[in-house]
Amino acid sequence: MEHLTCDQNVALSGDSVIDHFGQIRTIKQYFDALYGKIRHVLEGSDTENLHNCIYHYQLDITSLLEKTGLLIKTIDEGKLPLKARKKYRYVLWVVIKRSFRFIELIKSRYPDYFDRNMAIPQILYPFYMTKILKRWFNIKKSLQHNKIDPGLIDVLNGFFNVGKNGVMDRKMTWQDLSYLDIVSSEVSWITDKGKTVEYRQDILQNLFRLNFNHPSFFSYCVRYMHNQIQGVDTYLQERREWLDYRRNLSAFIVCRDICYDDSMKDIRTQLMEYVIEQIRYVKKKEKLHRSTIFGKLGRAVYPYYFHVSLTVSQLIFLFRLFTETGVVIVRHRKDLNEFLVNHVGTTRKDNISIGSIRSKYTRPDKDVVNKVSAVLISMLNLLNAKYKTK
Repeated sequence: MEHLTCDQNVALSGDSVIDHFGQIRTIKQYFDALYGKIRHVLEGSDTENLHNCIYHYQLDITSLLEKTGLLIKTIDEGKLPLKARKKYRYVLWVVIKRSFRFIELIKSRYPDYFDRNMAIPQILYPFYMTKILKRWFNIKKSLQHNKIDPGLIDVLNGFFNVGKNGVMDRKMTWQDLSYLDIVSSEVSWITDKGKTVEYRQDILQNLFRLNFNHPSFFSYCVRYMHNQIQGVDTYLQERREWLDYRRNLSAFIVCRDICYDDSMKDIRTQLMEYVIEQIRYVKKKEKLHRSTIFGKLGRAVYPYYFHVSLTVSQLIFLFRLFTETGVVIVRHRKDLNEFLVNHVGTTRKDNISIGSIRSKYTRPDKDVVNKVSAVLISMLNLLNAKYKTK
């Protein structure tokens, strides 16, 4: 086999692959030619020529491995005579191992010239993914043992197992592989330390630092924030929660030089924009709600019998006391719930629903008890001051 030049690609296709690689000696000659050419280029070439040569060698090996993969598939499907299968399977395995070593050589020695945006030959996935998936297996066990949010585990599980077969949103590139390796290594380092008070927070901070702008991670963060805010009863509380998230996001450090997808904004920018939009939305709702309550639009527009200066949780607890002391008598609690939903406005009416009322029949928190207690005490003081009879 003649030695390659920088402007000459390996001409292998279909059945000719078998002829070229029918003997181990031929394979050795082929790779010796590549190694010899690299040494020759390194001795007397300028930067531009070295870059071109490395690119061509990488392209040649990629093409060769893709065709080798197709040939192995042909062997596996039994399209070759039985006698020839074992021989060619071994020969092609030698091709794969030699190719792997050559790629590792140019990737490690000439990182500035290696094209990381080039697709990885699928036949090489096992060489790289075995180590990464083994790391993920240990990480996953640690996360489950420490009872980390299952939603976060699902996000990471999808990320690593997508790489398992190379079926990503796009073809897996060398940059994708490098990012998989970095993320698995960093998260593994955290889990190896063992459980800490800020275990989940440490993982999130590292994912932000590594600019993990994976769509599923963005969706997870959005769902988590909404779930945390769902229980608040006033627009003021909701705005405060979103403002806290904005402050916390601004404190995260993001390395913009790396990312899951460089066509997307970094993860912090995406979430900051979302949080800012939510703050604007809450302000608009609050303004509309206030104008509706105090406006003269009539009961047809805002059909509540009355409003109370209580939150939903406080109102539910107050009526719970009424029913438990026998002041309010209902045959079925759901009848009272329906009345409150349809006819009572609170400081945040949009939060009242049958579902939210049921969820608030659990043990009230300290702030709710204190507020209702203060209301009842103020009523008692008013009674003693204004209505007490001699």
